[in-house]
Amino acid sequence: MPWTVTFGKPGSDGNLLPEDPNLGDTLAAEAPGILAWAVRGAVAFANGQSLWPFPAAVRVKTDAYRAQEDKLGAFVAARVIFEKGASVALNELHSAYLAWCFEENIPEHERFKSIAFGNYFEDRDQRIRRGVDSHHRAFFGGVRLAPDDEAVASVASARHFPDFPAS
Repeated sequence: MPWTVTFGKPGSDGNLLPEDPNLGDTLAAEAPGILAWAVRGAVAFANGQSLWPFPAAVRVKTDAYRAQEDKLGAFVAARVIFEKGASVALNELHSAYLAWCFEENIPEHERFKSIAFGNYFEDRDQRIRRGVDSHHRAFFGGVRLAPDDEAVASVASARHFPDFPAS
């Protein structure tokens, strides 16, 4: 998070807010309230409660960071359709992912191996179910690969509605 407010020593640049020479004493006087606030937050987090609402600036930066760090989001938007009753084999999905990485010039060292890919893919959406077929092959239920013509539409849809999985 960027610090948008800066403080200066007395006599420094006139555009800066003056530094509080008694900040240590001020914080020490507020210590019980600060500790109570931190404990309430920790208890809420431990109980699975939301810490929302975060300030808008924190939410915007957090969303941008998540999008930047999402290593599968673009592939899912481009090549995966969420569909009840559909399924796709893990090896087929991973092969499509590797082909997509090649097309998108994703460096090899940034590409997920099969096990990591399966774990990240399963964790990204509650609609995805992992299973094993009668031949002991891993598959994902609730999704399918988009044919090339649907993949183009899926990418266009994801650009207009980035918070929703393409379907």
